Amino acid sequence: MKRNRRIGHHPLRTYREATAFLESLVRTPPRTRDEREGLGLFPIESLLERIGNPHHGLAAIHITGSKGKGSTALYTEALLRAAGFRTGTFTSPHLEDWNERIRIGGSPIDRSRFVGALECVRPAIAELHSADPDTAPAFFDALVAAAFSVFADARVDFAVIEAGIGARLDPTRVCRAVATCVTGIELEHTERLGSTVAEVAREKAAIVRSGVPLVAGSMPEAALAVLEHEAARAGAPVQCLGRDITIRHGTDSPPSGAEPSERGRGERRGRTVTATGSLRRTSMADIAVSGRAIPAALRQPGRHMLENAALALALANEIGALGRLDDAAAGAALEAAVLPGRGEVLRESPLVIADGAHTRASIEALVGVLGPPHRAKLVAVVSVTLGKDAAHVFRPLVRLADTVIATSAEPSRSVPADALARTLRSSAPNTSIESIDSPSEAMRAAVRIAGCGGAVCATGSMYLAGTARRALRSR
Repeated sequence: MKRNRRIGHHPLRTYREATAFLESLVRTPPRTRDEREGLGLFPIESLLERIGNPHHGLAAIHITGSKGKGSTALYTEALLRAAGFRTGTFTSPHLEDWNERIRIGGSPIDRSRFVGALECVRPAIAELHSADPDTAPAFFDALVAAAFSVFADARVDFAVIEAGIGARLDPTRVCRAVATCVTGIELEHTERLGSTVAEVAREKAAIVRSGVPLVAGSMPEAALAVLEHEAARAGAPVQCLGRDITIRHGTDSPPSGAEPSERGRGERRGRTVTATGSLRRTSMADIAVSGRAIPAALRQPGRHMLENAALALALANEIGALGRLDDAAAGAALEAAVLPGRGEVLRESPLVIADGAHTRASIEALVGVLGPPHRAKLVAVVSVTLGKDAAHVFRPLVRLADTVIATSAEPSRSVPADALARTLRSSAPNTSIESIDSPSEAMRAAVRIAGCGGAVCATGSMYLAGTARRALRSR
């Protein structure tokens, strides 16, 4: 459907103008799967060509997956910075401000730089919209192009790039990857990625590049088979969690065949990454890479965070960064990594946790950290993106919680609060479930219900995690 309104025909001078410009690029309704198939990567490619293809000079670490990709990206960023590299990192979505999505040297760019980045791409976007709105870049294309422009100007050594949805038709796929990662695969965004795990895997397997090492997280056998098939076709070496990358507990010894003499060499093949440690609260771990035991105490609790850290170590190893770090420095980098909105404790009394978990597996991991609760009461505040099977995603949490408050974190993309509550009631008739449209009001109500000795968990989307932060700060 063609749009007659003019887009981006005035220079951007303020942060408000920049965010309004971005929001004007959001397509409502979004492009269908058939429309996206027909366009391929044309919108982002045509945009980048008009601004000088800034991505061509970037060495990218490209990360996709159904869960954990943002955490893996931030752990990777931390390791590369500790190794002395200048990093650019692109993640999505943001928690509170759009500029959080583009990071230089471990911190979000400031608002003025964000405005400048969008002004860099605005004239080209306006030109493409004037030529044909149906094939013109949308808001995510604009963000990706702006990020590449910032990274090129900053002359980063590595750009850590988190994909949006899938990989094959995702605008981030145009990056020039030197290492790739699929953190995990499960049924998600089925209207865009397919109705089976194998179909989703085929979409995400497009991240594979010829000869470029691939790191694969925990996933069903059917999904891993697809990844390994595509990697074999491309001649891309693969490391898999559970085979080449293992997580062990207690005082298990380093993997067999890992000789201490290999330390610091930075070989790209034949390496094994092993994480060992506790799965509750703070994740105490010895993370071993080919005979090196790296002690770390991750701030974020849970097995899934150990997995994400292990994947980041494998990525850092593949590009030779880990060879530049001694054990203490690598462990300290992981310990110091701050992952906003991922198991983040916002308050102690009552305990308030914000977590962007949005798939069944990530909700199960969250429940494994939360329960069984030792506090008087657990109140869950939940929101979910349109098109997701909310009953399936939230069932473990709904069964654990004493009270569930359904809300709508992002009105244009989230299931309405009352509809979400009805869905959850049908799957857990014995749990107290209510709906509050405003996520800020939902958070305030949850804190009141929990009381000083209780706990509140806001989850289901990064948008809700960001709203939880704002709501508590306003108090």
